[in-house]
Amino acid sequence: MNKIEKAIKCFYEIRAIPYHISLNGEPAHCCEGKPKLLAERLKPLGYRSFLRAGLFRWSDLELPKSLYSIKHDDICTYFFLEVENLEGESVFVDPTWNPELKDAGFLISEWDGIGSTHLATPCYKIFSRKETTAHLDVVKYPDDDFYGALNKYCDSFLRD
Repeated sequence: MNKIEKAIKCFYEIRAIPYHISLNGEPAHCCEGKPKLLAERLKPLGYRSFLRAGLFRWSDLELPKSLYSIKHDDICTYFFLEVENLEGESVFVDPTWNPELKDAGFLISEWDGIGSTHLATPCYKIFSRKETTAHLDVVKYPDDDFYGALNKYCDSFLRD
C-alpha cells in the first residue's frame, strides 16, 4: 500500500468514528477532534497539516426544529484541516460527519488522498492559519442542553 492509499485509509477510519461533541471530558469526535486525529495519522506519511477554523450558523444546517428550540448560540466555530498533499498543494480535508449521518441530510466527505473534500458545514468566514491558532485559545464548548441533544440526535442514526 503506497502513502496515498494509507492516507485515504486513515481518512475513512477517522470519518467512520461517530460524530460526538465532547461534554464532561469525554473524547472529542467532532469537527475539532477528528481533524486533529487525522493530522496525527497523516504526519508519518509525509503530509503536513494545519488545523483551520471557520464560523458557521447552526441554523444553516438541516436539523430538527426541536433542536433549534433549545437555547444555544447560533454562531459557532468549525474546524477542519488544511493539508499539504504529497504534490505540495494545500487542500481542505474534512472527516467530520460519519456515513450514517447521510440519513440526517448531512454531506459526507469523500477523499482521494490528493484533492479537497467539501466542508461539512457552510462557513461564512474562514480564518487564516494564524487567526485559527489565536481562535483556539478562546473557543469553549459549553456543557449545555443543545450539544447534548445534538449528540443524541446524531447517535440516533447509528446502526447496532
